[in-house]
Amino acid sequence: YVPERPHSVQVLGAVRNPGAVMFVEGKGAMYYVDRVGGFSEDADRKALYVIGASGIVRSSRGRIREGDTIVVPPKLKTPKRLIIRDVTAILSQMAIIIVSLYQLVR
Repeated sequence: YVPERPHSVQVLGAVRNPGAVMFVEGKGAMYYVDRVGGFSEDADRKALYVIGASGIVRSSRGRIREGDTIVVPPKLKTPKRLIIRDVTAILSQMAIIIVSLYQLVR
């Protein structure tokens, strides 16, 4: 059984209404993202990529072909408390090193 060639492009990820869009020759990735309602608030627009029907992953800059899947990943957010925890740990380790060096030199 050989499946019929798809006549659509899938758009998945951080978009307003993920789904399939009918393929239009010569249109770029932004055309298809616009057809599903555009990017959501948490979309990482610069990280958009395309998975070809053959399974090969490529940049969104090339041309879109029938059966491709456009993926828009969400932005990764780091909670502020984790940043504060890491900075505090670094500062305390630096303080220990400084005190240790002072004790050795003295």
